[in-house]
Amino acid sequence: MDTVPEQLQLSIKLKLVICLSVAAVSLLLHKVHIIEAIESRLYDFRIRLSASEEIPSDDIVVIGIDDRSMTILESQIGRWPWPRYIYDGIIDYCSEAKAIAFDIILSEQDLINEGSDSLLAESVNKYGKVISALHLSEDVIDTLVPSQQAEDFSLSENFAKKKRLHSYNSSLFPYPELLQSTKYIGHINQELDSDNVIRSYVLASHFQGKIYPSLALATAIQYLDIDLKSLAIDQNNYLSLGNNILRLEDQCKLRFIPTKTLPKTYSAFDILKSWQLENSNKKTTITREEFEGKIVLIGSLAAGLQKDKEVTAGGQSLDGIYITSMALNNMINGRYLTLSPMPYNVLIIVLLSFIPLLPNLRKPRMMVIVILIVVIGFGLTVLYFQLGLKIILPVTSPVLALLSSSISLGIAYWYTEMMHSSKLEFNLQEAYDDLKISNEKLEEYSKTLEIKVDERTQELKEKNTKLEVTLQQVKEMQNQLIMQEKLASLGQVTAGIAHEIKNPLNFVNNFSTLSISLAEELNEILANDKINLDPKIIEDVDLILKDIMSNSNKIHEHGIRANNIVQGMLLQYQGKNDDKTDTDINRLVGESINVVYQSEMVKDQSFNIEIAKFFDPDLKFAMVISHTLSRALINLLNNAFYAVREKMKKNANDYVPTIKVFTKKLEHSIEIKIYDNGVGIPSEIKSDIFNPFFTTKPTGTGTGLGLSVCFDIVTKVHKGALTVNSDEGKFTEIKITLPV
Repeated sequence: MDTVPEQLQLSIKLKLVICLSVAAVSLLLHKVHIIEAIESRLYDFRIRLSASEEIPSDDIVVIGIDDRSMTILESQIGRWPWPRYIYDGIIDYCSEAKAIAFDIILSEQDLINEGSDSLLAESVNKYGKVISALHLSEDVIDTLVPSQQAEDFSLSENFAKKKRLHSYNSSLFPYPELLQSTKYIGHINQELDSDNVIRSYVLASHFQGKIYPSLALATAIQYLDIDLKSLAIDQNNYLSLGNNILRLEDQCKLRFIPTKTLPKTYSAFDILKSWQLENSNKKTTITREEFEGKIVLIGSLAAGLQKDKEVTAGGQSLDGIYITSMALNNMINGRYLTLSPMPYNVLIIVLLSFIPLLPNLRKPRMMVIVILIVVIGFGLTVLYFQLGLKIILPVTSPVLALLSSSISLGIAYWYTEMMHSSKLEFNLQEAYDDLKISNEKLEEYSKTLEIKVDERTQELKEKNTKLEVTLQQVKEMQNQLIMQEKLASLGQVTAGIAHEIKNPLNFVNNFSTLSISLAEELNEILANDKINLDPKIIEDVDLILKDIMSNSNKIHEHGIRANNIVQGMLLQYQGKNDDKTDTDINRLVGESINVVYQSEMVKDQSFNIEIAKFFDPDLKFAMVISHTLSRALINLLNNAFYAVREKMKKNANDYVPTIKVFTKKLEHSIEIKIYDNGVGIPSEIKSDIFNPFFTTKPTGTGTGLGLSVCFDIVTKVHKGALTVNSDEGKFTEIKITLPV
């Protein structure tokens, strides 16, 4: 069984924070427009699945005022609106129906056809089961204030006790005679969702402090023979209609299910024609019995009258009368859907957000498989709730929460692994670098050790292993201590020696000068007494005096030279401390050049070298530790002399050894460059030249500490920079940059 290393595991606290954060964000975003739009499209798709099994009830019949009816009747009764007596014929022919509902606003009186309004009112009163439509509006229009009888058509005040209903401030009621004779009235107002799709049917609304039912609810009350004033919504938002119980949403909305097909529909012209044929004792194509005990909805289907055509959740664009018929079909058959309560939605989102916390979900393949299984299982659960429990569960927010939680945890795991991998790579690189340095040191030590081992093989064989190891360690420590002691005490030793030499050197210089003066005086004396002396003696004395003066001049010349060297050494190392002092940089560089040059001339006076100095006159004083900086310059100049000497050995005829020293004042720093046209530095060792104990000089010639000490003096002591530019076989230029 695979186990995850502890350093790659996320803490349970971090996992919980990630999942809770995803759940919280998902809950906050579930009302965002794009999420609602996606959820609405998924809802519409699910409604189409439900509608595929929904068949319209045979008890609902629609009589439509269609384009055909209007075209045929226009030549007989004139253009729309029709005289009210036309509706009398429809009511009379459908009189066997249990409920007749008009989905037409008959608010204005017919002033053209006298008696038409009274005839329709009498017919409505005669059959006693007609429901008229009213229209409520939020716009301020001329409103016919309803009579007390209209208020009697309102629902009980307890119908929606403490429930929030939509309120309107103006209305169009049926004209007074029709209002007095109608059985019930119902409004035909509907509310669309934000995407202009109707998914719920409003069953009741507020107007002037009264609650009026919708046309579909008033028709269902008549059809199911329910007491208007007894209807009430309970505290759980359930409404009982006969033997059916409906779950309502806020604002008294019923989320209805569209039917697969439209209800049985007749043309108004065909009904009127059958009515006339029956009155003429002729055979009819549509009989009265077809309406017996049913619900008849009368409304507009004509293209020229369409003002209430809306898109439903099933994707159909339906006339208002068909929307009313579908809502009525749901009510009389107890068919409805309801959205899951918010606590359920929160629980679902939280549960799905925590699914990725299941064990063994670190691998992408396993996580994808589990997510697919969960999504499929959640989809089946959604279908079960929709088909079995009539509850619509949200899909978009929970699935997004699941995916977001999975992705967030995946990113967290990936980031942890990347950080761990980076740390491992860094540690491996460090170990590799340390190993490389150790190998290089071992190689260097091995070269020296081989020589020592060869020289002392016989002696080392006589010693035991423990002494050999101890002795080797002591020698290595001793070499390092000696080297450090040499570097640390070089100034003191040099200064002491210079002081000791200077006193006798002064005697040499002084007496050599005195000897020259005495010889000159003696020569003058002899010149005055040459007549009195033997010529042979005079000749011998002249030769001796010449030799004395020549030797004294040479003694004096070399004494002055030695004095200059000693004076330079004293200037370099007198008053040494580790405090920075205001130092003349050009003078310090010049003295360092003189010390090295004099030292090199002692080795070989025949060595001819050109030394060019390019000192910036604007560069005066700078705060430096003069003795340490001088030590670095001397080391670098020694290397430059060594480089040109080595090249001189290879090109003795046409090669001119040259060393150039530059100083320059910059805005915030000073610059010292030492250039030589010697052997240069091979490119493969440029990165190693500042490492301690690295040297290209023959064994016993160099310590490998010179450039390392120079680098430390410039970068660590003076916080400057030391860079090297070299072309093998041509030149080397070392640049020192010091902050002012």
